[in-house]
Amino acid sequence: MIETVQPIKSAPRLTRKQLLVVFCLALALLFAATVMVWLQSRREAQARNMVTHTLLVLKQAIELENSALGMEAGQRGFLISGQPAQLTSRDAGYVEASRLANVLIGLVGDNKIQYERLKACAKGLDKRYAIMRANSSFAANGNLTEARARFHASGEGSIEPVRKILASVRLEENRQLSERLEAYEVRRDQFQWMLFGGIGLAIVLLGACAFALLRQLAYSDHVAAELAQSSEQLKFAYEVSRIGNWELNLVTGKTKRSLLHDRIFGNNAALPEWGYDSFTRYVHPEDAERVDVIFQKATLGEELNFECRILWDDKSEHWISVNGRIYESPDGDRSRMLGTIADITARKEAEQAISQLNRELLDRTQELQASNHELESFSYSVSHDLRAPLRHIDGYSRMLQEDMADQLPPESRRYLQTIISSARRMGMLIDDLLAFSRLGRKPLDKQSVNMEDLVSSVLIELSSGKGDAMDKIKVSAMPAISGDPALLRQVWTNLLSNAIKYSAPRGNEAHIEVAGEQDGDHVHYSVKDNGVGFDMRYADKLFGVFQRMHPQDQFEGTGVGLAIVQRIVNRHGGRVSAIAEKDKGACFSFELPVNEVANE
Repeated sequence: MIETVQPIKSAPRLTRKQLLVVFCLALALLFAATVMVWLQSRREAQARNMVTHTLLVLKQAIELENSALGMEAGQRGFLISGQPAQLTSRDAGYVEASRLANVLIGLVGDNKIQYERLKACAKGLDKRYAIMRANSSFAANGNLTEARARFHASGEGSIEPVRKILASVRLEENRQLSERLEAYEVRRDQFQWMLFGGIGLAIVLLGACAFALLRQLAYSDHVAAELAQSSEQLKFAYEVSRIGNWELNLVTGKTKRSLLHDRIFGNNAALPEWGYDSFTRYVHPEDAERVDVIFQKATLGEELNFECRILWDDKSEHWISVNGRIYESPDGDRSRMLGTIADITARKEAEQAISQLNRELLDRTQELQASNHELESFSYSVSHDLRAPLRHIDGYSRMLQEDMADQLPPESRRYLQTIISSARRMGMLIDDLLAFSRLGRKPLDKQSVNMEDLVSSVLIELSSGKGDAMDKIKVSAMPAISGDPALLRQVWTNLLSNAIKYSAPRGNEAHIEVAGEQDGDHVHYSVKDNGVGFDMRYADKLFGVFQRMHPQDQFEGTGVGLAIVQRIVNRHGGRVSAIAEKDKGACFSFELPVNEVANE
């Protein structure tokens, strides 16, 4: 609105003294008006800065929630699809969310409540990201199905506490925004009144004041443009986040809201009017009573925070999340409630998909438990039902050998010795097979393990006090780990006994090296010998049960030892590998993730 300046009416002629008094009075009034205008412009600038600051905090809070949701979506996408690319999106979301959280903490440093909320939000993000990393690490070790079962979308450690905190932050900033906009409007009106009043009082110096007036008006237009731009940015942030905002008048029941608000309820265009009754018509009948109770409590001062289902006009079902709180104006008026609304249908569908996967996983787990129970019964049967006949075969064969050896021809004695050896080998196979099957059921008893001491004790047992055998083995310094000492002892026993056995043909030239070192995010342990080696073309069979690289008559063994090594190392989250060259030796190594290394 443009105001015109009324022309000055003719004034009676004044004396020099009167002119001087009037001129001095005009100068005094102009000076006073200038000072007042300047002071008021400072107040207006302060009010504008407060509004801009609040808009910036709101914008950053929305972007923070978007990044947190992007992090959550990346983790869920990984659990559903199993694709590692989703983890990159999750990590990028966490990095951006952490950055925005630190920016927000710096912005609200003068507001203790908001500061504490955002500190808690940052801790919640870190906690959620740590849970995701642990979950994805677990999944990366081949336990994706179990990782899905362990991942919870709600409760302690979930993203929901973070979102609730951000909702509280936005509500507080919206409240402050309303207050500061009102304060800014008051300051602006006062400023404009003083500006035009000063012009009226200083009309005699209009030429001198015109330039300052035009500049100030231009500045005011610039401020209005900045506020309009900030409002558009906030509107854009709401639209990108699919968040609608609303303001309910508790006296009239009428609601001001954004276009996105109405679109969330399935309307392409804004409705003529909206109120609480309009909202309840969309709420799913099964959620209506619960929502009404929450809303009534909110009108008494509690925060409005709930999720519910709504039915569009086409009867399709959707999920929404609503947050709000009563706004109290500086004069104590509590007749307005401000809030936001978001469509969370996609998130709910993802949660339902995960729940279905969890139910399927539970069914499969029960089937697996039943299968394990059957396998245990079978193992028990093998252990007891087969041992008795084997003992009889071995015992009677030995008795026959002792009583009739002199009366039997050489060929029959050889047959009898073959029966005894085969029965003994069969017993060893049964023992090793049962030991292999028990490894999958035995829980890990993790503790700090000094690998050097463990290897030394295993070598003492294997050498049986033979000093010359110990002289052929060189043990280098090795890092400690966190693991099951009994199972790791079995790993070293199997690897070292194989090295000693297959390097025995070298005689005094036999040499075995045992080493360990940390390399990046893994720790490698190795056993290297200069024995008979093996053909790498058959390396894929090396860790299979009952798989042998050498004839039984050359080297004893059941072919289960390396399979046991692989199972134990896999249960510790590592892997086993081997390289060899026939008649030149072999090197068996296993590695564990760096998070298994003991910090000693």
